[in-house]
Amino acid sequence: MTLKNLFKAASLKDICTVTKNDDLDDAGFGHFQRDHLCKTFTKFSYDKCILRFFEIDDEGELQICKSIYLGFGVDSGDINANYAPWMNSDELLRLTLNNPGRLLSDTDVYEGVHSEREIYVQYGSKYGIHHQYMVCFSFPENDESFLSIEYIGDVDNLVWDTISSEDLEYASFLFAMAWMVRYKRIGRRNFEKNISALSDMTLKKLQKLRRYINRKPGEQLIRQAESLGLKLRGYDDALYTMRDALNDHLVEASKAEKMFANQNLELLDSCLYLLKIMNDQTRPIACPAGTRLTPSFYVRKENQHLGGPV
Repeated sequence: MTLKNLFKAASLKDICTVTKNDDLDDAGFGHFQRDHLCKTFTKFSYDKCILRFFEIDDEGELQICKSIYLGFGVDSGDINANYAPWMNSDELLRLTLNNPGRLLSDTDVYEGVHSEREIYVQYGSKYGIHHQYMVCFSFPENDESFLSIEYIGDVDNLVWDTISSEDLEYASFLFAMAWMVRYKRIGRRNFEKNISALSDMTLKKLQKLRRYINRKPGEQLIRQAESLGLKLRGYDDALYTMRDALNDHLVEASKAEKMFANQNLELLDSCLYLLKIMNDQTRPIACPAGTRLTPSFYVRKENQHLGGPV
């Protein structure tokens, strides 16, 4: 399976069906997620996964609302208690929260021998938390609530730099939506509409849609195209083609509605607005105060065309 196959209609329908299965517990859905991701990325054999729902409280402090530990086999309360003192000094978490939708690695913020890092000695070593990839997604219409997905490999895992971070961002996006549905952060009907509209998307189409959906107010199409290194025609033609394909599937829409949809790109906003949780991928990586990107990040940046720091 490849990213293209993951976005095939049958694959998305499978994800949608399993997401809505109320009889499936978190461990079962986590196994389903891991199975799909490991089939999509054959070298991505993560052993554990942590999902956390965060909110920023009235005092501006980050609070964990819910934690889901997959593959740990220990009491979640014990892990929460041990992580709490280290949350505010978790530089990978701070960096990903500052850059929603961007997949980042522990090697992007931590240098030196992994086993000598204080956060590993005091927290990670107790639960076999070794190499990590993490991505955060902001909630629709609420930029003070987040879902983080943290993929964890065992001590023998090689760095997963052979896997495209961008591909894994889009794959994680599907499951981020699914977890938000399972915990009633987004509605099932909206999820189904967006999943249906994503059918048969390729990476190039997803790149254009993500940039369009996350445009600045009033931002011209030509500026969006230039940020992707494209000419205007190579950008807007693709958007209108995708709009037309969606319009053809609006079997319940009236003739007048379809005619209106043919005049602009608002149909993309309506059917694919959940891409907003990924944010604009052309924005530079923004480092929070006190965080510095390592040389390893710049190697990945060169190899995978990641954004640089502000």
